[in-house]
Amino acid sequence: MLTYTDEEKNTIINLLTNVMEADSVIHPNEIEFMNSVMSSLNYTILNLDYGHEKDFFLNKNLFHKMDAEKQLEVKNLLIGMAECDGFIDKREQELIDNI
Repeated sequence: MLTYTDEEKNTIINLLTNVMEADSVIHPNEIEFMNSVMSSLNYTILNLDYGHEKDFFLNKNLFHKMDAEKQLEVKNLLIGMAECDGFIDKREQELIDNI
């Protein structure tokens, strides 16, 4: 995993949360996937207190400030989140496509 700033880490977690909640069902595999990403990012519960803002458009703008390599890795994480419950829901795909 690449190295991210605290703001970028928050953006990643927030976008993953948007994808996880897009189909209105939080699957146990999605929680496991989120925990794995949080661990890889060294993202702790203290980070959640710092910047957990799920506003999609704000996070989309922050995503676009990342360099291309980071954007690619984050897109792959978002796809991984959408796939981890066995299929990609239409709402999850639309959200990813809109980034």
